[in-house]
Amino acid sequence: MVLNEFLSWHRRVARRALPMRAGALADAVAPVDDPADEVVERDALIALIATLPPRQRAVVALRYYEDCSDAEIAELLGCRVATVRSHAARALATLRSTAEPALDHPIPTGERHDH
Repeated sequence: MVLNEFLSWHRRVARRALPMRAGALADAVAPVDDPADEVVERDALIALIATLPPRQRAVVALRYYEDCSDAEIAELLGCRVATVRSHAARALATLRSTAEPALDHPIPTGERHDH
């Protein structure tokens, strides 16, 4: 008796459901960007960063990946803040000249606000 009631209820609900028109599922689901593009771009940028001289590479990694201020980077590398800014400017110029044509997003300028 319980099973028959459940099946009857299920049939009633199924009959009331609106039939989907062709393509309705595609309209209901928002398109999603392919994350593989971002992975490929990130890998390309990391490969370009690896070609920088060691000090420039360290400044870029500490500034943009570790979010360190110029003063913190200078202390970690044992140099002056002006040297850190010089390394960052040179590294970004090199990356811009070699990477920007191949990347979808521009490389950030050297300007930043220290925290």
